Amino acid sequence: MEDTIQSKSTEPVEKISSDLEALRELGKTDARLGWSRQFGIILILFSAFVVIVWYGLTMQSIGQPVIFASGVTVEGRLGSADWVAPALEQAMAATIQSGDQLRVVSPNINYFSLSKPATSAIQSGASWDLQAVLRAGGPGTETVVIQLSLLGLGRNASNYSADLTGSSNSVGDLATRAVQQVLSWLELDSLSPQQLGYARNEIPSPTASEAYGNGLIALGEGNGRLALAHFERARKIAPNNAVVYAGLASAWELLGYKDNAVAESKRAVDASNGLTRRRQLEFEARYALKTESWSRAQQVFGALKEFHPGELTYRLAFAETQARQNDAEGFKLSVSQMRELGGVSGEDPRIDIAEADFWFDTGDYGKCEALSQAAKVKAENNDDKHMLGEALLNIGRCDDNYDPESLLRARDLFQQTGTPLRESAILRELAKHEFGEGKMEQYLAYLQEALEVAQQLGNEPEIAASKNSLGQAYDLHGWLNRGYALKKEVAEYQAQRNNKNRHSILLENMSISLFKMGRYDEAEEAVNRAGAIFTEIDDQIGIAWLPYRHGQIALRRGNIELARELLSQALKNSEERPEGNLAIEATHELGLVNYFAGDYDTAAQLLGEANAVYREQGMSASIGESEIALARLASQRFDTVAALRHLQVAEEHLHDDTAYYQLSLRSEQTLFGSALVEADLKNACNKLDQATEGQEHMALLLRAKTKIVACRGLLGTLPSRVSHPMLVAIEQEANRLGIFDVVLAAGYTRVALLRANGQEQAAEAEFERVNQLASEKGWVALPLPDLATL
Repeated sequence: MEDTIQSKSTEPVEKISSDLEALRELGKTDARLGWSRQFGIILILFSAFVVIVWYGLTMQSIGQPVIFASGVTVEGRLGSADWVAPALEQAMAATIQSGDQLRVVSPNINYFSLSKPATSAIQSGASWDLQAVLRAGGPGTETVVIQLSLLGLGRNASNYSADLTGSSNSVGDLATRAVQQVLSWLELDSLSPQQLGYARNEIPSPTASEAYGNGLIALGEGNGRLALAHFERARKIAPNNAVVYAGLASAWELLGYKDNAVAESKRAVDASNGLTRRRQLEFEARYALKTESWSRAQQVFGALKEFHPGELTYRLAFAETQARQNDAEGFKLSVSQMRELGGVSGEDPRIDIAEADFWFDTGDYGKCEALSQAAKVKAENNDDKHMLGEALLNIGRCDDNYDPESLLRARDLFQQTGTPLRESAILRELAKHEFGEGKMEQYLAYLQEALEVAQQLGNEPEIAASKNSLGQAYDLHGWLNRGYALKKEVAEYQAQRNNKNRHSILLENMSISLFKMGRYDEAEEAVNRAGAIFTEIDDQIGIAWLPYRHGQIALRRGNIELARELLSQALKNSEERPEGNLAIEATHELGLVNYFAGDYDTAAQLLGEANAVYREQGMSASIGESEIALARLASQRFDTVAALRHLQVAEEHLHDDTAYYQLSLRSEQTLFGSALVEADLKNACNKLDQATEGQEHMALLLRAKTKIVACRGLLGTLPSRVSHPMLVAIEQEANRLGIFDVVLAAGYTRVALLRANGQEQAAEAEFERVNQLASEKGWVALPLPDLATL
């Protein structure tokens, strides 16, 4: 239930709303009309009228009794009538809101609420606590009993209680009697016929209430399919009902079908004519949110917050629309105004959570963490379990060093408050922390559990999100085909629902898997498909990343100059779109471009810059990979000491049980065979061989295979009649996939093997061939290699 501040003036609320809107429009046309004495007099008189109306609204809201309504709880079992409780709660909310004498706050996330805290009655600023307990009237009957209690919260306050008996098939009648009883206890006027008409128009017909109530239960459990079935049944029984349409919109949104959600939300707006103006605006606001019409949503929420200044929900929604429009200054002003409300509203933890989310989105994780900590303290003081869970989850998102035990506590709180949908989000956050700690098996286990929880709930968007996270985890384990299959499945899911934003992101993720598998043509196609959608939806961040993705592919194909051009463009793009890590990733890739081109000084500078930022941000895996690149660079400069030092640092940052990272590390460690005793060299060679098992990252796999040939050639355990065909096969496969650095690596390894066998003439011919390939692509020609320097 929501706070209600309505006027007792003879002017209807609709008229006041239109007058205020006219005043706003008049203000907008000031510059066009110019100033005149007549215009000034009209404006002054009109402003005076608005001030009088506003004063009346404010004084009315001050004088209204504030009731804390904790919803409808069930005593015992209702059997197949469990639907009565949510349906009755909705009907009571509609009936109370149709009147103008009570101001109501509630802890529940009801059918019309955007967000509500589960705060205690006194802390909500209420003077009365309204409790409703529902129980069966008798076995085998449709009779239900409401035990209605109104408890005074002040000193020497009165308490009232009554039992109301009625039929489960007449929920609207029960709700009307309950609200009229509360008004009677408070010696307030009964609801007028017009007000009762507003409520009747909102409540589904008696026969539709069961389906509607069951739909609300399914929504609360996060089961979109079941909710959809119930609401469809309610629509057939009670066509053209606004709240039924709104329920259908919520169900479709839960299932991820944006177009269907938008269509049903529009029907809810069209069917809301017989409701209060406030309810009409609420339905219009939802429609604007679903269509991402942020400017219109801001106008509607602006009007709602002006007429209901004590309702924090509207202010929060208004601020959210400002954030969506990148109006940072407007958002900050709105937050400041909410805090200035003082009392309970100004200390509401939702304000801190909203501001924390804003700073999280802008990349200021320190402010995000501090505000979430503030929300945590307030939620604990209020014994607000739901908001405490949200605060704990938010701290987990913002603080990389956060204690996972607190996230487990958040999960327990969400279970207690009956919000299981948040569980899978908690589990995914726990997975991130385990990954950061290098506990890869637990990382994978949490993601699998997140998927299981989402599947048990039947929540399709959460299932999709968990599968996408699992796909990325499979990539890290080297199971690229499994990861790609999951990403593709989720991409198709988003495409079916016309969710273009998420579809484009999934296509980009698919391109990363395809890139690692050496399927460059398919990777490029996926990037192009993502880019087309980025352009269509004007996703400037996605567009900014496109040259980086294409530059990565161009570099692996050996196209040095094209790669340099694309990656330089990506770096330039990052200046305009600094969100994320585009700048540093492009810098690292440009370092590799210069390394392959033989400009080792520039490569060292760029790779060093990238490494420094990775360290600042605590990106362990990226630190390890950049240290490997620095080791390769040092080896080309014949600085074995520096190369070994870089590899030692890399090993400290890369996870032992992640095949992808280990393969990359072990490949480079075999570079230094001449610096190792035979037993250590054999051990390094065996470790590298083991790391290739099940590995699907083709560039790393083929590069590792060339290192194994070189390593065993140096040990003398691989005869030339075997090693030469192996290298030819590796080069052919690298050529087929277009992995140019592996083509060169196989060629140079063959040169070293020929020299080791005393075939200098054949070695020189092969060396000339390989250097010619490098020259054609703009790659640096390496010195004549031997097995000890590969």
